[in-house]
Amino acid sequence: MIATHNHSGLIPRCLLGSVLLFSVVIIVGCSSTTAYVIARRDVRFNLSSTSKIVLGEHAQPREAEEVLRRDLVAALDERGVTLVPPEQAEFTLTYWLDDSWKPGKKFVDEGNPNQMFPRSIMTSPLVRLGGPSTVIYRESIINHPRVVEWPYYIQGIRLRVYPKTSDPALQLQAVWEGYIEGGDHVSKKREPVLLRTLLNYFGQDFQGKAPIGN
Repeated sequence: MIATHNHSGLIPRCLLGSVLLFSVVIIVGCSSTTAYVIARRDVRFNLSSTSKIVLGEHAQPREAEEVLRRDLVAALDERGVTLVPPEQAEFTLTYWLDDSWKPGKKFVDEGNPNQMFPRSIMTSPLVRLGGPSTVIYRESIINHPRVVEWPYYIQGIRLRVYPKTSDPALQLQAVWEGYIEGGDHVSKKREPVLLRTLLNYFGQDFQGKAPIGN
């Protein structure tokens, strides 16, 4: 005789396992009042809002880079940064959308409620049927939940300033570099406020969470 037996206590656990299977501990791309910023400067150079700067243009800009350039020019103008022709510039400012992966962790329960295993249990003999019988119970295989490594995609804005100099040793030396995280995607709507936030640290050193839009 074969019977199927389900423990009622397993049902919530199975449902929870199915939900948690795709649960990620770190959530990105959500709206926030702060953004992670990294800004570094080379103290050998005097970079400020009054420095004469030219933009380093992209040879074949994509639409996203054209939008970034437009928003960057507006943000620089708002801060009083002077953009000049190349022959008058002291520094070159480059810009791009930075795509990368960050280490993260995910909470998973790898139990599969649909995967069953048989477990035989000997029962007492039934009256007038003689001999013991075997009833086969089928139970879900459920593993213990655990935390696993789960890198996630992130996009940000990176600005880098180079000196206009004839010294080969300094031509590729960044005078200042700034980066701000934008979640899993830097949207056109959010890009201007991220740029304004990053430019608050123009020519400075900083690392940490920064209030957006201030």
